Amino acid sequence: MGDASESLRTGRKQMRSCDDCYRRKVRCDSVNQEPCRACGRARIECRFTRQWKKPIRTRNRKAHREQHEQLSRSEPGLSDASSPSKDLTMVSSDSSTISPSHPDVVGSEIIISQDLVRSGLSQFISISIGVSSSSWDVFDQLERVRIAYIGTEVTNLTHLIDLEHSEAARVLHHPYPHIKPPLAWRPDVNASDNLRSPNLLQDLCSFPAKDVRDDLVDSFFAYIHPYLPIIDEFEFRNRYNDPQNPPPLLLLQSVLLAGAHASHHPRVAQARSTVMAVLFRRAKTLFDMRHENDRMNLVQAAILFTWHIENADSVSSNSWYWSGVACRIAFGIGMHRDLSRNSLGRFPKNDRRLYRRIWWTLFQIESTSALEHGRPSMIHLEDFDQPLLEMDDLRDSNEIINSKIRFEYCCRKTELCFIALEVSRLSSPGVIAHAHPSPTAVQSVNTRLLAWARSAISCNDYESLVLHIFYQTIVIHWHRASMNKALIGKEQALDICKGASKSILVNFESLATQDLLFKCHFFEVISLTAAAIQTHQEIQSAFEQGQALQAINALNDLDRTLRIAKGLSEYWPNAEAVYKLFKGLFDKLKASAIDEDGISGMNQPFGNHENGLGDINWHEILAYQPLEEPVNEGWLNNLPEIMGES
Repeated sequence: MGDASESLRTGRKQMRSCDDCYRRKVRCDSVNQEPCRACGRARIECRFTRQWKKPIRTRNRKAHREQHEQLSRSEPGLSDASSPSKDLTMVSSDSSTISPSHPDVVGSEIIISQDLVRSGLSQFISISIGVSSSSWDVFDQLERVRIAYIGTEVTNLTHLIDLEHSEAARVLHHPYPHIKPPLAWRPDVNASDNLRSPNLLQDLCSFPAKDVRDDLVDSFFAYIHPYLPIIDEFEFRNRYNDPQNPPPLLLLQSVLLAGAHASHHPRVAQARSTVMAVLFRRAKTLFDMRHENDRMNLVQAAILFTWHIENADSVSSNSWYWSGVACRIAFGIGMHRDLSRNSLGRFPKNDRRLYRRIWWTLFQIESTSALEHGRPSMIHLEDFDQPLLEMDDLRDSNEIINSKIRFEYCCRKTELCFIALEVSRLSSPGVIAHAHPSPTAVQSVNTRLLAWARSAISCNDYESLVLHIFYQTIVIHWHRASMNKALIGKEQALDICKGASKSILVNFESLATQDLLFKCHFFEVISLTAAAIQTHQEIQSAFEQGQALQAINALNDLDRTLRIAKGLSEYWPNAEAVYKLFKGLFDKLKASAIDEDGISGMNQPFGNHENGLGDINWHEILAYQPLEEPVNEGWLNNLPEIMGES
């Protein structure tokens, strides 16, 4: 108690807090950077890495503005487009170099950004539109430029361009330098109000151990990318192996997240949900911070987020939400417009191909998500004119067609998504209320479904099985609709749904037998749910009609469905909810159908409710299930000095 430092603590004027106390917003009693009591009690290191923010002086602002103007005069409008990533490693940059996110210049960044807002339109017209060449060679000296999509002919921007260059009005995309300051590869703890803790900064730049990290990347490109070809694999792998030019941090964390879904690495398989939750937290934090100025990377990341179930909210999170986010950004940069080889436009061919691949992948995700939830799709047929994919679009930046991409699968899936989009449209409240679907429109969907089925090739590989599952799911959704029942008859619609349900179950069992459930995307869980609902309805119908044999057969089908749901739950947590729900229904149906004397009471209502749902323990089904803890979480938090080192 008589120690000098103790006496200093008692009457100490608070001058500076340690990192942990600052983060928790509690009083720190450290003197001269000695360990404080709070850190001592918590048995953690008492660190003082947080830097004081220095005021931005007027002369500094003026100097940076003059420097920016000088660069703009030497290369008009292009100075902000250069990328700093080639001079960066995967850890902190040289402290002797003032980065754009340094606290001394963060104020000047704001000034530059506001200046660009005020002068951006005139710069765009004079610089980007003023380049009359049909190519973008003037921008080749820079790694990236921002793409400006001018919109349809009703926009002011289209007619403003036409005032200067009438022939340019036909061009939809124009090159334009970054309208935001370039970002360092690694976020700066002093540059963002959302990043005040060095621990959070370290978390965002941490990765799994090298052997796990490499496996996640390989798993992504082996099992997911062939069916969602939204990344240039050649470029990504080259940058992944280049410590001086790594992939964008957001995109890298997003690829690791999706790869974890399909990885067979023992460490990942042991605690998959926890690993994915950690990786998603890092990627989503980077997304929310907007630590990425390339909008294409934002679309790619949002699509990859659909491989993770964050929580039970299907409105403001998970696949529905992220698909909508990706659509909004994609529309803003004109991914939905004609970017085929024959289209007019000043657009680099590599970006043109990748944009088309991303668009059609997003089209598939959005249309299936809308069908899943019965909600409006953000994509309407009249809003885009992007031609269908061609084999040439599968070329990566090395000009070689990526043979891993399943071109036939992508095309066949797109055909089904067009039908799914029409099913959603005809089922929309506006169409039903104001222009009830005509028999011709309803029959058209039936004809298209039949034509697709006739042209489909039945195989036992993953692509064929998943396509048939998706097809049969659309069939069930469509034939449950009242408008179609009215056209073809209720009994025929019911028989078609029964057949589709059994087909879905058989195809899922083939996937399970081949150990391919790990490759399933979010919609496959919805397909299994549709089959389970249909099977339950068959059991109910058998109960009502006293058909014992049909009831037992349907109960067996439901039991088979439960086994599939249990297998899917390893990769999709919402499949666990499906399993719990129908396991409860199955047990009660089976108990009601069979007694010690055999089948009895078949013509009696199930329990006290016709559908049996009132007897289910919903609290148990919807209860929060804590994530399993990894055996050793240290391997998830490596901070490599370069990409090639662990």
